[in-house]
This record gives sequence, C-alpha cells and structure tokens, in this order.
Amino acid sequence: MKKWYKSKTIWINFIIAILTVLEANYDFIKETSQDKYMYIVIITTAINFWLRTITTESIKRRKK
Repeated sequence: MKKWYKSKTIWINFIIAILTVLEANYDFIKETSQDKYMYIVIITTAINFWLRTITTESIKRRKK
C-alpha cells in the first residue's frame, strides 16, 4: 500500500479541482471558446480512466 500523496490519480484530480475553481472564478477558458469545455471534460475523463487502468497499489488508509 502506498501513501495518498504518492498517487498520480489523486494528484491529477486535485489539479483538475483547483483548475475548476479557478475557471469558475476567472473564466479563463469560457472567454476564449465554449467548445473547449467538451474537449476538456473528455480529456480529463480519459486521463482518469487511464490512471485507473495502470493502478497497481491501493492507497494506505489511516488507522482510527
């Protein structure tokens, strides 16, 4: 088992979450093209699928 901070899937999802919050507040993508939204969703979903397929170790959970 590995620690959560060594997970590529968690880091990618964290980065996507931060970029989503930035986009919601500053509209840096919406101002350029609304068509990009569809492609961004498809690409981020594909990245998540790919990361899940290469996952070999589970994440270590905290002991209670």
